[in-house]
Amino acid sequence: LGYIEVFHIHENVNYSIDGYHPIIYRTRPDTVRGRGGVALYINELLQYIVRQDLSVFISHAYESLFVEIGNAPIGNKPIIIANTPPFADIDNFTRHLYTALNKINEEHKSVFILGDINIDFQKFESHAKTNSLIESIYSFGIPPLITKPTRITDFSQQLLIMCILIY
Repeated sequence: LGYIEVFHIHENVNYSIDGYHPIIYRTRPDTVRGRGGVALYINELLQYIVRQDLSVFISHAYESLFVEIGNAPIGNKPIIIANTPPFADIDNFTRHLYTALNKINEEHKSVFILGDINIDFQKFESHAKTNSLIESIYSFGIPPLITKPTRITDFSQQLLIMCILIY
């Protein structure tokens, strides 16, 4: 189970869910400038490790948690959950995600990526940085699983949530 915007995790509160390992999370030290943070619950039947080499957490820029499931039925499965606040540097996000994907590609593993990216993926034709991000993702042969707008108002429709899978 992946969660984004987990900004108030208190050490003295029990966040346990029956059937899952204790919550794994990364949060910002300051919550004054917004929420942020990422978290995962892993089924207790699965073994996992947190990949510190690929878990990059830069507050208000690129917030990620990278976990590798060790005994998944179909082999080791890396999972990346990422959050990028509104107006964050897209180039920074693209660079960090590309580094993680390249490492996974070198290890010949598939990956599942979840994210609240706050980048409108529908604007890839008119926004060069969005196009660069999408091209980076596609360069690994990754198809998006969410292709319809995830935020709809009376005035706009945006595709801000990323859920992709490398087979």
